[in-house]
Amino acid sequence: HGEHIETADQAARALRPLAGPYAEILFAVGLFGASMLAAGVLPLATAYSISEAFGFEKGVSSSFREAPIFVGVFTFLVVLGAVIAMTPGLSLINILLVTQVVNGVLLPVILAIAVIVTFAGSAMAIRRAVSLDPVFALRGEL
Repeated sequence: HGEHIETADQAARALRPLAGPYAEILFAVGLFGASMLAAGVLPLATAYSISEAFGFEKGVSSSFREAPIFVGVFTFLVVLGAVIAMTPGLSLINILLVTQVVNGVLLPVILAIAVIVTFAGSAMAIRRAVSLDPVFALRGEL
C-alpha cells in the first residue's frame, strides 16, 4: 500500500498481512534459499560465459592449474559478492533495485544481438545486418 521499503526487515514486515505471524520466518527462508541458489549459479554462469567466449578451459571439476581463468573469475565473483554483502551501511535493497534496472535496460539489447547472431550465417552477415538494417536482420531476411 505505498509503503517505502529500504531494509530486509521492512520487507519481511510488509508480508504480515499475507503470512501473518510467520511473515518474518517465511521471508528469511525465501531469502536464504534465493541467496544460496544465486551464490552458486550467478558466478558459475558468468565464469562459464567468459571462458566460453574467449576459448579458455572451463569446468567445475577442473583445478586452478587446468582452468585458471574459469576458477579465477568464479572465485573473484564469489569474493566480490561477499564483500558487497558484508559492507556495513550499504543498502542492499537499493543495490538490488539498481541491478534490476540495469538488467532491464540491457536485456533488450542483448536479446537483439543474440537474435541477429542466430539468424546470421556468418560474421559478414552479422556485420551487414547490424550496419544496414537491424530490423531486417531480426526478421531473418539476410
